[in-house]
Amino acid sequence: MKIEKIIFGFSLLITTAGYCQKNQIQVLSNEKVFGKSLVDSFVVKGMEYVFPDRIHETFLDETTGLLTVQLRGLSKNGKWLDKSGKIIQFDIKNQKVLWSKKIAFHASNLQQFSKTIIHSFGNKSYCLDINTGEKLWKVKNNIYFVDPVDNIGIGYKFRNSTGYTNELEGIDLKNGNILWKRYLFREFGWNDVFYIDDSTLIVAAAG
Repeated sequence: MKIEKIIFGFSLLITTAGYCQKNQIQVLSNEKVFGKSLVDSFVVKGMEYVFPDRIHETFLDETTGLLTVQLRGLSKNGKWLDKSGKIIQFDIKNQKVLWSKKIAFHASNLQQFSKTIIHSFGNKSYCLDINTGEKLWKVKNNIYFVDPVDNIGIGYKFRNSTGYTNELEGIDLKNGNILWKRYLFREFGWNDVFYIDDSTLIVAAAG
């Protein structure tokens, strides 16, 4: 008995006015033949999902079947990326958009590790609920390194009076609580960061 292989295709540059009705984002889907085996001639089929703008980045959580898509269009002349776009959480199993949010790419950053989504904007980092997009917690810290195993984010604390400090914080990504603090110069940035075992992180910074 022949077994069909399922793969997913994402269309990158298709825009149609009919996708957005009443400010609701719609994703079109259709079954498509992606190839044919030369060994036993069985057809390789899959589902193609067409989003309303150019896909910038994606993250698929295989445990939940949720696909996080960042949409970022191009300028009219096609030479430059737009400064803003949208984040879409798409449920592949039920083929529906769960939520969407605007994102300013020039001033923010999105990181995802399994079911944890961190949206850093300005001098704050927010944890977003993967199912609703609602903010679960926020910290005055621009998280830019995450340990996905221990679910800990690392970044420098921000103070309104002085801006970003040299106070490095370890943040519990489940609730936003500060787990530890260390004083580490950030003036020249980090040259490298790597593990030497399961729990010891080496940071090369400030020369």
